[in-house]
Amino acid sequence: MNNTDPSRTCADEPVRASLPWWLTPPGLIAIVPFPALIIAAVVSPQSYRELWRVEKIINGSTTWLFLLGLAAFVIGALLARPVGAARPGKQSIAPSWPNLSSEQLRRLRTAHRRSLIATLIGYAIYLGVAVVSAGPSAYFHVLVSGDNYDGLLKDLAPSIAGITTLSQVGVIVAVMSEFLFRLTKERSFRRWIYLLLALAAFRSYFYTERLATIEVIVPVFVVGFTYAWRNGNPKRRRQLMMTPVFALPLLIGVFGAFEHSRSWVYYRQFSNQSYSEFVGKRIAGYYATSYNNGALLTNRYNDNFTRMPYFTLDALWNAPVIGQTHAYQRLTGEEGLERWDNLLVRYANPEFNSPCGVAGAFADYGVIGGVLFLGLLGAIVGVLWRRFDSAHPMGLLLYPIALVAVTELPRYSYLTTGRATPALIFGAVTASWLTREPPTPLAMPAAHTLVLQHSS
Repeated sequence: MNNTDPSRTCADEPVRASLPWWLTPPGLIAIVPFPALIIAAVVSPQSYRELWRVEKIINGSTTWLFLLGLAAFVIGALLARPVGAARPGKQSIAPSWPNLSSEQLRRLRTAHRRSLIATLIGYAIYLGVAVVSAGPSAYFHVLVSGDNYDGLLKDLAPSIAGITTLSQVGVIVAVMSEFLFRLTKERSFRRWIYLLLALAAFRSYFYTERLATIEVIVPVFVVGFTYAWRNGNPKRRRQLMMTPVFALPLLIGVFGAFEHSRSWVYYRQFSNQSYSEFVGKRIAGYYATSYNNGALLTNRYNDNFTRMPYFTLDALWNAPVIGQTHAYQRLTGEEGLERWDNLLVRYANPEFNSPCGVAGAFADYGVIGGVLFLGLLGAIVGVLWRRFDSAHPMGLLLYPIALVAVTELPRYSYLTTGRATPALIFGAVTASWLTREPPTPLAMPAAHTLVLQHSS
């Protein structure tokens, strides 16, 4: 920690990209969205039918279209620079990371406390009403039987606009907790992360929201790894280079743990394959069918309907008040998700219902508009990437969340969804507060001056 001028951070001087390549936006695109697209394109129609009970829709033209979208995202991330950034040749590596001042650390503690309170209130209302609605016996049945294939609990879970969504503030609380633990070494912040993971695991298991766990694990990992990477010696960095070797099996293990109750309990009745084989095919299916659904989305979604952006404006259409007034339906004549569900029932498999974040841009804005949107999205993530590397508060708090969006791009446009909005808002407000200069104390007159004034 650097106890210098609290109004300054090392973000005043941008730095050369020093993260491992696989923690940068282009690197993650090369690891997850690009290979998933290749798998979706090369798998045979027969395998689509046998493995995932769906007809193959993605073809050469849609594959090239999605490649164009990914390329636009990568180019946007590479070319983007924060406002006022120095030319790349004049950038330098900061001596420490994240290099927060004592005043910034104090403010981060305060923001963490307030965000945590909001998160716990959101979870208390969300889980309290959910358990009352479904009844404790329903949860006990799923826990004992391990069977949650029908997703009944998820259907019964309530959604109170503006209240239950506060639980999503937990994503930014996890980021703050990891930073505070690394900087202060106080174990209480680690305990808050464990609590958030437990709450997310509850949602993942009972409500089939695997993304709830990923939203906590990925940002915490990014912060913890980067802290160790930036502040470690060369030997430590060489050791950390092996992290992806262990991270991938870990993520597969998390996926498999929740997939057991979500689908395996049902499908094992009709299959002789091992659970590990099932998990491998299921993971490939989630990503391959997402791009396959994306082909359906770009080809059929706007048939006979007014073109009105939906998938890239999910946060807007489902925001409090706007969502309750069904504004999208009033403008187009049909609910956006209802139209999508109808397409899945007619042409695909509703069990694999991800609309594909890349395809959503093209469905909403057409080819040119989709390329521009994905390029802009990549530029935003690119700016956060460089702000994160240079220890600017905006990048420190938001880039770990943005990386969730990059990994989920084959399935969703995560940053534009309503579930990401609370964390982004709380994170942006906190970052703005951390960069604000503290108020200058009023100058007090010297003691002898006060005495002279009093005597006169």
